[in-house]
Amino acid sequence: GLLSLLAVQCGAEAVTAIEGKRELAEVSKTIMEQNKCESKVKVISKMSTDVTISDLADEAQPTVLVSELLGVLLLGERALHFMADVRDRLLKPANTLITPTSPSPKNQFNVIPARAKQFVSLISSDTLSLISGVSSFGEGVDLSYLNTLQDTASTIFTKNLGVRLNSIEFQELCEPVCIADVNFQQDTSADIPTVVEHIVQIQQAGTVHAAMFSWDAFINTDCSGPKLSTHPNETKTNPMRDVAWGQALQWVERVDEKGKHVDDDFPRPLVVKKGDRVKIIASFTKNVAH
Repeated sequence: GLLSLLAVQCGAEAVTAIEGKRELAEVSKTIMEQNKCESKVKVISKMSTDVTISDLADEAQPTVLVSELLGVLLLGERALHFMADVRDRLLKPANTLITPTSPSPKNQFNVIPARAKQFVSLISSDTLSLISGVSSFGEGVDLSYLNTLQDTASTIFTKNLGVRLNSIEFQELCEPVCIADVNFQQDTSADIPTVVEHIVQIQQAGTVHAAMFSWDAFINTDCSGPKLSTHPNETKTNPMRDVAWGQALQWVERVDEKGKHVDDDFPRPLVVKKGDRVKIIASFTKNVAH
């Protein structure tokens, strides 16, 4: 309901609020009444993929789509899938472009956020290493072999760990690199590559404990104007952004060029020197659009 209220405050004459969960839709209706916006905001309890023009306020094509479907990972909640569906079926185009590289007419729409980028960087943190691994338990007790069970294939969310990265010691060992650049005004899931590879240069020596994922979302496609970011340096004074999103982490171990363990089945730390070059490979799952 918050986005609908803000849309009315910005001058929208008719707003359709789409909420998939019936209970939340009922709460939204009450909030509209309490804010005296029920005449301008129509709340629909449906999945957006089931909504048609006849369901919308005034049964008319809207001119702007405002959505907050971004997950901890930029597309982790299928934001592009749902936004592209509503955009292409229900939204009135803002204009149509024909470019030398794309001679077929392509509609552009007013979508907020207009663009977003998923970033990844390599970080070192002794505090995080205590969470992801184990070495001893009291005097004379060696539990290091438990590290053979360390999960370096999955991503975990800092909010689920109860950790705000900007409240603990960590260092970024390389500049964040963009692994997905999404234009919500025109892209579809088909525009997201299956695999993205980057070579990053290490800027300071250390042990790579994790890959850290954060994103930036922009109100304009040229990245000008207001920006929303989940990078821990950007959320220091905004704890609620870390509660809502935070960052994603993937524990890192040293592997060879084929992704195999270097020595044995025991995870080995990835220790790097300044100037080293490390390959980052990001894979995107097409069938679930994240």
